[in-house]
Amino acid sequence: MNRPSLPGAFLIFLLAAAPWPAGAQLEEAEGAGGGAGFTPRLITDVENRTNLFLTAADTERETLTVYRPGLRFSAPVQTHALELRGEGFLIRAAEFPEFDSDEYRANGSLDFDLFRGFTLSPRGRYQRSSNPPLSLTDLRHRYRDAQAGLAVGYNFADRWQALVNGSYLERRFEEPADELDNFSSSTYGAGLGYRILPKTTLLGQGDYARINNFLTQYDNRLVRATLGLVWETTAKLSAEVHGGWQDKKFDRAALGEHGDWLVQGRLRFQPTDFDRISLQLSRDILETAFTARENVASGRYYVSTAGDLAYQHAWTAKIKSRVATRYSDLEFSRGRGDRIAGAELGLEYSPRKWLAVSAGGGYLQDHSSQSRFNYVDRRLLAAVEVIWSAQGVAAWAGER
Repeated sequence: MNRPSLPGAFLIFLLAAAPWPAGAQLEEAEGAGGGAGFTPRLITDVENRTNLFLTAADTERETLTVYRPGLRFSAPVQTHALELRGEGFLIRAAEFPEFDSDEYRANGSLDFDLFRGFTLSPRGRYQRSSNPPLSLTDLRHRYRDAQAGLAVGYNFADRWQALVNGSYLERRFEEPADELDNFSSSTYGAGLGYRILPKTTLLGQGDYARINNFLTQYDNRLVRATLGLVWETTAKLSAEVHGGWQDKKFDRAALGEHGDWLVQGRLRFQPTDFDRISLQLSRDILETAFTARENVASGRYYVSTAGDLAYQHAWTAKIKSRVATRYSDLEFSRGRGDRIAGAELGLEYSPRKWLAVSAGGGYLQDHSSQSRFNYVDRRLLAAVEVIWSAQGVAAWAGER
């Protein structure tokens, strides 16, 4: 069974396992807290799906329970900042316990505001995860990621900004049968921005990525160049859009070369105190997953054109709703084309600042040029989230 992509399959799985409302509240709580301190959390998700393996035939209904403990530590020191995050995904299946999984990730970042306009931002990430099984005969393909990166910025002449960055990612699978898909990726980039208006910046960027497969001959490089605008016209409106060209070329001439236009954009608009609208657009060349074994028939890479539109409304201080839709057009390098459309509806109730319960439903459908990849999946979701911020713990203790 073929997968669309490593990031794509994992993203679909996370979206299925975590209803929007609970996850969104954590971001708001973290952003509002300020100062140094710990923010523990626990989210419990329960999801019922009609097509667990996303297949055209022999669909299997399943109920997944996901326990998501997490911890965030932030420590701003004058103009510098430290942030550490840890999160677990304890996935339990009702009908197919052989697919249970314990997954973890940890992130760390430092932001130094140095002298004379210089900034320094090292980053690190470690993740133990897996690609979910896509058939009754499939298994979880577990892997470990280690990533490190560094960005250096410089602000000069009031209006100019320069940035150089680099990162290294290494992925290794745990089972010997999956080791053909071990790889590393090294990325280097630079950008130059000019503030053309008080809240509008023109930004040119370029980067070079080198992908090395340890045991197969599919090494390649990806080059991107973009020109974009970043603006924040009011407190209620922010947006950015970047467009340009990208080119992927394999070391083996027989695997070919592909150039294509690219776009990355986002819009966040808050027309009233009760409404929020967000839009994201992207077009990119992505690697297929398990290329050495499963996606040979589809190709080594694909071009993804995708859009996400979401609307949130606060009915009261404690009740929020959200509706979202997404569409993806996937063009694989060997001619296969997929059109994936989905929609979600969610409702959240927060009786306390530290507690939220949510419920929702979703629909996902793939129309593929190769009928064996077609699928329809319907899902119902419920979640409970507890966030132990300093204010939340004090309020809880006072109630007792």
